This record gives sequence, structure tokens and C-alpha cells, in this order.
Amino acid sequence: MAHVLTMRGAEGFIEWGYQRAARVTGFTVTREPDGLLLTGTVMEANTFRLSQEPLTFRVARNPGPAWTWSIREVQLTGDAVTARLVRQE
Repeated sequence: MAHVLTMRGAEGFIEWGYQRAARVTGFTVTREPDGLLLTGTVMEANTFRLSQEPLTFRVARNPGPAWTWSIREVQLTGDAVTARLVRQE
């Protein structure tokens, strides 16, 4: 039986460089065979920035450094976001 790794959080950010593209709440990051899947609710979004590359998903940690993943693809449907993240090495 395969182990499923899931991380849940209250708030994270999709960023384009140092600019915020979206604020994501109630997010879940799930490990899948081909990478990580982010799902959540978008509370604020800048559609222009979301269409740019490269995008990252960032979760602040207190204390400690933020966790950041590169985004391979992102899809926004209404206020729901789904993104494929690149695993951190």
C-alpha cells in the first residue's frame, strides 16, 4: 500500500518573482507519483501575474524559513486553484 503524504495550511501565496499573484487559503499539498498537487481557495488574485512564468508557491513558517516550491502549471476555476508543484530536493 502506497503512503500518501498530505500537508494542509491556512494560507500560502503564489508569487511571480517578488510580486504576489494570489493568496491561497485552506490549501492542501498532496504527494502524487509525478510530483505534488496543490489545491485551495483563492481569496485575492492578479490574473496578469498568474499568467506569467516562473511562478512559485510560498508558505511562511514562524519560526523558520518559508517553504517554496516551483509551479509547473496552475489552473484557476472560479475561486478554486489547482497547481502542479515541483518537489523540493
